[in-house]
This record gives sequence, C-alpha cells and structure tokens, in this order.
Amino acid sequence: MNPFTDQYKKLSNSELLWVVNNPDDYQLLAIDAAKTELASRQLTLEEMTIAENEVKVRHNAKRAKTEKDLALKNILKKTTNSMSDIIKRPAPKRKIKIIISAMLGLIFLFQAFSRVDLLKFMLTYNDARWDLPTVFLFIPWLTILIGLLLFWFRKKAGWIVLSVYITYQACYSIIGFFVWTFQDYPESPLLKRAISPMTYLPSLFFLVLFFSGMLWAICRGDIRSDYHVSRKSSLQTIIFSFIATALLFWLHLV
Repeated sequence: MNPFTDQYKKLSNSELLWVVNNPDDYQLLAIDAAKTELASRQLTLEEMTIAENEVKVRHNAKRAKTEKDLALKNILKKTTNSMSDIIKRPAPKRKIKIIISAMLGLIFLFQAFSRVDLLKFMLTYNDARWDLPTVFLFIPWLTILIGLLLFWFRKKAGWIVLSVYITYQACYSIIGFFVWTFQDYPESPLLKRAISPMTYLPSLFFLVLFFSGMLWAICRGDIRSDYHVSRKSSLQTIIFSFIATALLFWLHLV
C-alpha cells in the first residue's frame, strides 16, 4: 500500500499538480500517489486550468526566490573577496587620506553643531566670559578646521596639526578611561565641561580605539612621505603631544 495515498487526499488540486510537475523533488511513491489522486478527482478543464495557474504562480515565486538567493550569495562572495583583498593588500594612500579627512570632517561638523548655542551665547551676552575652560572647548574644533585645510592641500603643517590633535584625543581618552575605571571622576570644571557627554566606559574605550587607529593611519610611511615627515619627526610630534596632553590633564586636577 502506498503510504502517501491517504495523506494526498487532503491536498488541493494545485498541490497535487505541483508534486507531479516536480518529480526531482519527490519520491516515486509520492508522485504515483499524486497522479492517482488527480485521476480519481476527474477534474474539469476549468478546474485543471485553475490548478495550472496556481502552479505557475508558485513556480514564479520559487524562481524569484532562487534568483534572490543567488544574487545575495554573489554579493556576499564579492564582499568577502573585497574584504580579503583589503586585508591582503594595503589600501592606496589616496583612499587613506580621504578616509582620514572624512572622519575628522564629521567630527568637526559634530563639534560645530554641539557648540553653536554656546558660541551664540558667548558672542551676544555681555556677561559671557572667555575663561580657560570655555576657550578649551573651542581649541580642538578650530584645530581640526585648520589641520584639515592644510592636510587637504598637502602641507606639512597640516599633517603636524592633525597628528597633534589625534594624539591629544587618543591620550585624553586613554586617561579618561583609566580615571573612570580606577577612581572617582575628578571635580575639575574643565574636565566636566570637556568630556561630560562621554560619561561611560564603552564610549571612552571606543574613542581610544578610534583615535589610535587614526593615529596609525596618518603615521603610515606612504602618508608621511607625501608630507615630507620623517619617522623621527613623527615620533617626536606624537611624544610631545602625548606629554603635553597628560600635563594639561594633571594641571586641571590639582
């Protein structure tokens, strides 16, 4: 006895016709059961036409899904190959410079947007005071603007300014990360106003990784050579910036 006979009595006409039209997907006993059940129903021409149309719709849906899956596989394959090429092959220096400029440009726009209200207040209110903490908020913003312009026009000063800024941010993030990890947050008004938006460790840790990566990118040999910066000069710039940032941080703690 065919094990599919009773089961296939519950199927619709189009489902039975689907089994018959797709023999590669089903067992021989299943196909025989579908043919026998269709024959026993003695379908009219209209019923058979309806069943065939439903099968066509199902076929089109299956084909579309197959094509979509294939396209997705091709995209994944191309993406994987591209990532593999990026890992195996150093990125062209032009791309690196564009990425550095784009990233720092976004930071500049973010800082400009976040400080626009404060700038309006300082310029319009007579009681506003340009004290050190306030000036400190605008120095990094102006540094990015000046550095980006010089860097884009391949000036050595642009490389130095951006390296100082990136080192400053990396150092500040590292110190902030350890301060938050091992002791209470300092009461310095300068520090509260400068990094109060980053009041949790994951953000600081992300900043450490981000600016460390940016520093590595801008110190690549092919990038430095374009700006006529020697390895010794780059190390001196980074070390000086790191020490100056650490001293600045310490001076506002005491």
